Amino acid sequence: MAEQDIKENEMTVANSVDYVRGLSGKTSVLIALSTLLSKTIKSVGSVGDNDLKNIGICFGYSFGTSDGSGINGMFLSIEVVGYYFQLKVSYTGNSIKFRVYNYRDSLWTSWKSISFTE
Repeated sequence: MAEQDIKENEMTVANSVDYVRGLSGKTSVLIALSTLLSKTIKSVGSVGDNDLKNIGICFGYSFGTSDGSGINGMFLSIEVVGYYFQLKVSYTGNSIKFRVYNYRDSLWTSWKSISFTE
């Protein structure tokens, strides 16, 4: 017996998924979440004392001061239509900073701190 179509507003809410539905050409397909993430953003591991300006879309671990953040820790770098957003968290969890690249001006902003209160 074939399953009935379910309206979007009647779908079950979940906290995790094994697969994501998509289109490949005109064909409906499923892609494993882990595959989707590995195709979308990659882990570059430790990039050492890299300045992170030409790192691309990825995440990893950076140490040293070449990037100007003053933080040794994990980073995330994402891009949308030529604009980059980088987030960096100290390995101690004491500091979080971000910066943005504006491709029209070919300039990175300075690192800005994010703070939380308890």
